[in-house]
Amino acid sequence: MIISRAILLQGMLTFFASTRSPSPSSATGDQPQIVEQPTEHKVNPKSSFEKAKIYQQHTAPNGINYDQNPTVFGKVLRGELPASILEETNDTLAFEDRAPRAPLHALVIPKRYVQSVFSLQTTDLPLLEEMHQVALDLVQKQYPEAITNGDYILCYHVPPFNSVAHLHLHVLAPASQMKLIYRHGEYQVGTRWCTDEESVRNRLKMNRRPVPYKYASVGDFFSAYKEWF
Repeated sequence: MIISRAILLQGMLTFFASTRSPSPSSATGDQPQIVEQPTEHKVNPKSSFEKAKIYQQHTAPNGINYDQNPTVFGKVLRGELPASILEETNDTLAFEDRAPRAPLHALVIPKRYVQSVFSLQTTDLPLLEEMHQVALDLVQKQYPEAITNGDYILCYHVPPFNSVAHLHLHVLAPASQMKLIYRHGEYQVGTRWCTDEESVRNRLKMNRRPVPYKYASVGDFFSAYKEWF
């Protein structure tokens, strides 16, 4: 009985083996080759817009001396520090932020040294309009759907929460792809530390202060903070 079962099992194995069509690898005695399926790679949308950082001295507008600019942006304008240049006009320069918080994160600066939003006056409106247009052009060129959907942020940081004491307009798009900590934190417009650029222009058009705050140093701010609590 045991022998009959063994013979039956051997016959079944032989049958199943004969029904399989031999592969070329088994016929030659080689190990079967594993064919890798093509993998779909997701392309970083920002990668096609990345530009190499270069040292470049930028043409100064008439009457402007870059040597009077003590900030890192002055060094960029003088060609002493490299930057990834995105756009340049006679009065403005746009380049990539060194620590991008969105697929597109550019800075638009005036070539003339303007310390911060607190330094702005009504006579600066033409400059601000140009910075605004340069910013929109950058978004339109790289993420046109963000323009259509209003999915972008144009903002200034208000001292003492600005990182560089030279006016710079942040251009971020698409805003919906930003991390929440940045979109609703560091770059949340309408806060004491961040204002949208349109409100700055509108306030100046009404002969009002560019932001509804008085200048405060870091020390002044935290002194007031202690008094609140």
